[in-house]
Amino acid sequence: MKQVKFLREPGYIYDLLYIHIYHFNRNYCINHHVNYDTIDDDISFYDGVMYEFSDISEDLFLFFYLRDNGKCFFTTCYYGPYQENFISDYNLSFIQSLLWDEKSIVKKMIKYYFDKINWNELDFYCNSITEMAKLIKNSDYDDRVKSHLYSFFINPAQFIEKLNQSLLSVDSLLMKYYERNIQTIIDTQNQINIDNLIKHFKNLENHKRNKDLFDDVYISICLLHKNCIYNFLNDSNIVILLGYDYINRIAFLKSQQMPIALEEIGNVLSEKNRIAILDIILKKKEIAIRDLESELNLSGTNAYYHISMMLKAHMIKSRNEGKVVLYSLNQNYFDVIIKHLEKYTK
Repeated sequence: MKQVKFLREPGYIYDLLYIHIYHFNRNYCINHHVNYDTIDDDISFYDGVMYEFSDISEDLFLFFYLRDNGKCFFTTCYYGPYQENFISDYNLSFIQSLLWDEKSIVKKMIKYYFDKINWNELDFYCNSITEMAKLIKNSDYDDRVKSHLYSFFINPAQFIEKLNQSLLSVDSLLMKYYERNIQTIIDTQNQINIDNLIKHFKNLENHKRNKDLFDDVYISICLLHKNCIYNFLNDSNIVILLGYDYINRIAFLKSQQMPIALEEIGNVLSEKNRIAILDIILKKKEIAIRDLESELNLSGTNAYYHISMMLKAHMIKSRNEGKVVLYSLNQNYFDVIIKHLEKYTK
């Protein structure tokens, strides 16, 4: 069994960032970070915890807005690239030392939101708000993103200052939260069996890289992102971020990768209304029964029949928003279908 060393900062800092991420991307986080067999409890937990940290400025949107790949500017530019520092000096002071360089932040913001621009063109756009405005106007971003981009590039210093202030403010509250829940961290650390954990990683999608060829294992616990399971492989070590509810998360992910019956797929997709439902949900991300009735001119009974069949096949998933049930695509299901059909492409 490999020896495990525990780190505080990577998990703590990720929680600090996740508070901001959840604030601006609640629906995405619910669709991707909860276990659907305990969905109501998970949503209640996340909403309840995040309420303690709800005073976050709208001006921070660009830093934490999740794009289609599920990543945001801040974690892409100021978390992941510094994974080798996780075992040494990566903390809030380290991050703030990076945020003093306004020009570097502006360049990274341009490159992140307009990734087709070459690095050698960045100075040109940094020095011309007119050219930036043209770039933003001609982009495919929605009006909310465009509005924030215009504002940021007019006065980036103002937004960077607010970011620093928010990180400090949330850090003060988060430290108290960690102090109150220190026993949860201790209990989670005590239950970890690293050999079993790595075995689970190898069996889960997106964890296919060889995790045997390293000397040290570092684990950092997240208290707010309780379903977190991330890993960072360096030359000689691996750093694993674990939410305290990681065991249930692993069990849920494994259940989503159970073999599927091709005949079941055919039965569900053999009706044009069900294909139309998939297309509507793909476009709108989430939808309620009453909206499907309106979009497809279906009766309530007919719409519910189609939805029930798709739920039973695990093609879609549901969650409660007050008294309304919202339906979204189960992306894991379709990933499994693709993998299941790969044998026919050989």
